[in-house]
Amino acid sequence: MQKRLTYALCLLTGLVVIINSFFKLPGLQGFVTDYLQVGIQVSSAWALAVGGINLMRNHGRRVAQKKENWGYSSALIAMFLIYLTLGLGLQGNHQNPLYQQWLEAIPNSISATVMATLAFYIASAAFRAFRMRSMESTMLLSSALIVMMAMVPIGEAMVPGLPRASAWLMDVINTPALRAMTMGLTMGGITQSLRNLLGIEGR
Repeated sequence: MQKRLTYALCLLTGLVVIINSFFKLPGLQGFVTDYLQVGIQVSSAWALAVGGINLMRNHGRRVAQKKENWGYSSALIAMFLIYLTLGLGLQGNHQNPLYQQWLEAIPNSISATVMATLAFYIASAAFRAFRMRSMESTMLLSSALIVMMAMVPIGEAMVPGLPRASAWLMDVINTPALRAMTMGLTMGGITQSLRNLLGIEGR
């Protein structure tokens, strides 16, 4: 009974949101704005709280037992507590200039460093993937070289028609493929949404 009630609630909420997206009914729009969006915010806040508690428990246990790589867990806990204190204690919360300075100093810098490191792995993977072992891989390598060389000034200086060839590849070859992928992803999203709304996925 409890599971059926959950499925019915999920279906009803999904139908209300779908109808509100296609038909702008004044009463329904107010209901979605006043109740459903507030409910989503409250649910998100509870989910964040549960996630924070779970993070502290798991990594706190790792630090207490001094398991492998427990130093990373202690650094994670320290950063979590610092940002939680700054976000809740400062005036303006995460919009406060001090919070923004901490955000620029640590997480953004670390993200840039990780992305710069990943560039080497991406280059290595591209080298392995673009080997000319078949007609398809040869075409892929040739297209990639044309597009990449057209993006740097030396490529246009070496071959004047390279930007035009790159634009043709992106507009004529790449765009239809992306549209087909978008259509497939959209159909998959609709199918998955229907499965969730009808409770098929949870059975």
